Amino acid sequence: MKMWALFAASAALAAPARADMTATYTMPGAGVPMTMTIQIASNGDLRGDMTMTGVNKPMMIIRHQGRVYFVIPEPDGPLVADVEEMAAAAEEEMRKADPHFCEQIAKAPPLAALVSQGQVTIAGRTGDAYSSGGRSPGSPDVVISRDPALAPLGAAMAAQFRSSTKMMGSCAPGATVFAQMQALLDKGAPLKFGPMTLEKVEEGRVDPSRFVLPAAPATHEQIRTLMQGKKGQPITVLPAQPPKARPPAP
Repeated sequence: MKMWALFAASAALAAPARADMTATYTMPGAGVPMTMTIQIASNGDLRGDMTMTGVNKPMMIIRHQGRVYFVIPEPDGPLVADVEEMAAAAEEEMRKADPHFCEQIAKAPPLAALVSQGQVTIAGRTGDAYSSGGRSPGSPDVVISRDPALAPLGAAMAAQFRSSTKMMGSCAPGATVFAQMQALLDKGAPLKFGPMTLEKVEEGRVDPSRFVLPAAPATHEQIRTLMQGKKGQPITVLPAQPPKARPPAP
């Protein structure tokens, strides 16, 4: 598994206010067991933690008082980076490395479109299944639930993906497959998204301290240094890349 999303939720407040919610996604069959926990407050604050077996410091993303931050473990303590600053620095580094980066993305062969495969049930919840390359619905790439009770989760995950692609700067709009994935996520909550499967959803108060930043936000220069160290690769908890296309079954 590569670097994962620590999510952003800049436009997820369209859903009506509800009780606090905690959702847990797992990655069955992964080489290193992973869990993603998403906490959503009724006031719009959000927190997502990605934990991996053997890793003591999870990556996280926090939206607090309308601003969204990545929280990245560093040897000297957590680095808190504003997602808007990070996106600008990421695009700057990508364009330094290759001034024609966006043009190459636009010219790349398109991934196979996601095709509706009917409905499936995951953990007792029913959703619309989509698979790439015409595969059978037995192992869909994406499953979207339209259950109104999951609306806050759906809004948060849609905005998370939107911000993940935003880390590609102006390159993302040229990749139509991203628009297809975004449209699906805007319709409901993902029961399955790539390797992640929703395991459980719980309603109940989340301690407000969970949404407090663990350190002061980094300066512009600190964020630029961070992105230079990552060689311009976006740090994302939903994958910024949709599931890879597979050849259709014979």
